[in-house]
Amino acid sequence: PATFGLMGEFDQPDPIAVKRAVQFYLYLGFGAEAAQLLKQMPTDDPDKDIWQTMARILDSRDGEAGPFQSMQSCDTAAALWAVLAQPEKGISGKPHLAAILRSFSGLPLHLRRHIGPILSEKFMAQGDTATVRAIRDAILRAPGDPGPDVRLMMAELAVASGDAESASKDLHALSQETGPTATKALVSYIDTLVKERKSADPKMATTLAAHLLENRGTALEAELQRARVLAIALGGDFDAAFTEVAQVPEAQATLWELLADLGSDDAVLTHAIAPDPKAPLAARRILAKRLNTFGLPDPALKWLPDIFADVAAASDDDRLLAAEIALRRHDAQTTLRLAAGLSGAEAATLRAKAQTQLGDLAAATGLFDALGDSASALQAARKAQEWQTVSENAEGAWQDAAALLAPTTPDIADAEAEGPLARTKRLLERSAADRATLASLLQDVPTEVRAE
Repeated sequence: PATFGLMGEFDQPDPIAVKRAVQFYLYLGFGAEAAQLLKQMPTDDPDKDIWQTMARILDSRDGEAGPFQSMQSCDTAAALWAVLAQPEKGISGKPHLAAILRSFSGLPLHLRRHIGPILSEKFMAQGDTATVRAIRDAILRAPGDPGPDVRLMMAELAVASGDAESASKDLHALSQETGPTATKALVSYIDTLVKERKSADPKMATTLAAHLLENRGTALEAELQRARVLAIALGGDFDAAFTEVAQVPEAQATLWELLADLGSDDAVLTHAIAPDPKAPLAARRILAKRLNTFGLPDPALKWLPDIFADVAAASDDDRLLAAEIALRRHDAQTTLRLAAGLSGAEAATLRAKAQTQLGDLAAATGLFDALGDSASALQAARKAQEWQTVSENAEGAWQDAAALLAPTTPDIADAEAEGPLARTKRLLERSAADRATLASLLQDVPTEVRAE
């Protein structure tokens, strides 16, 4: 056997036997055993540093690249181990992909299954899903269950490829198993829910807390802390999430995004009145829009980038949103300045409403007409008391009421032909008809329209 005869003459390690045993352990994927053997039986073999680095890789331990430093571009198997040995999550330098995939494919199946997920994680961090697929295919060409680590790798590849729905099911199933892979799957599952903006069972945060206790002091601790805060938010408890996030600052930006997209009105009003400059710009825009919708334009304005110093340099979206907020603040002049030059119906509507605030109702009516917004055009015409326009374009009670005030040309001949009694009777009949028209208007027109 490969591990026999390690001690030679005078109870000294036999270099050849030690080399054979270390290589055997490395072949099996037993990194910890290989490292322990090298520690107990030191050797002067020139490849010992290579073995130690490979042992660390197989045991998933962090460390220096060692003898594989800057060898990721070599056209040999060294490129594969150089990428695996890099302490960073991603890959520095330009790796020789052909050499890496060729060397990986040449490994025995159990080693492909063992280091494939480690290797794929490096390329996934670079966004290189094509290489990850090649790694997956090199593993799956052999029949049988590839194991939980590879199944986790496949689910994460599915997420990166846009198939989050099926990946979410796989990740949830993996998270129900035991061991480190289940813990990683649970974190990935929460990340998928975050990406898809889907709610989580509140019990998920409790499960993550249990995993966190088991993984204190490990590389997974920080990821579990972050996932737990996000799970609390996905469960709907933003109060608890914002309390916890003070201890997990890496989750803060994502928490603001979840509040903006998923938070209830109460949650937004509780946590978003004061702006946080660390919040992502997309979340800041959404929160500003929501606060403005709530009728709180001043807090909303504080979430926006400072666009007033240089309007020309601001994006059209930011200008449009700032114009909406200015209109809510009854600052029509600023609304017009921000919306000037912007195309689209939304910008034109803001300009028309700003003219209404300024009292230029004729201009507002024209702008609404140009937009094809007949209802708003009639509303502006009513405010401007352009009763002829209202009588010609409105329907129902408003048309009848406006006709009472629209200028008319009296028929002088008919009026002179009438006697005093006939004229009095006609005026009384008209007065009764007018009262009936106004009563119908008050009954039919909604209160908010009557309050214009």
